[in-house]
Formats: sequence, C-alpha cells, structure tokens
Amino acid sequence: MAPGTRHMGTDTFRHSSSKTVERSLHGNRLCLIPACYPTFAFITLHRCDKYGNAQIDVPSSRIGELAMAAKGSY
Repeated sequence: MAPGTRHMGTDTFRHSSSKTVERSLHGNRLCLIPACYPTFAFITLHRCDKYGNAQIDVPSSRIGELAMAAKGSY
C-alpha cells in the first residue's frame, strides 16, 4: 500500500476536510489529512509531585508535541 492511501476506502472525506490529490510525478493518488488541533490532551505521567512537576519515562514519545498542540491546559 502506498503511503497516504490507507484512508481512501473510509468515510474520512465525509467527516473531515481531507482531500485527495494526484501526484504528477508518479501518477498515483495521495490522501491529505489536515493537522489536528485538540481542545485538550490527556497525558499519563509516571511520576509527579504536589507542586505540578512531572516526569515521563518514555524517551522517544510525542507527548510534548501533543501537549503543545492542545489549545489550553487545565
């Protein structure tokens, strides 16, 4: 399966602003999905204290990017 084509057979296009484009160089179709801007993000922490300091033990996670993409912190 070509990259970016796994959503072609789903109803993603009815419920989002996803689009398909034709790649002129290769001639195949590609699915473009818009960026996600969540209102909030639930993040599971490994350790924290009463002052709000937190520690996450997963070194190669995308948790920081998810937290920064959220519109606010609660």
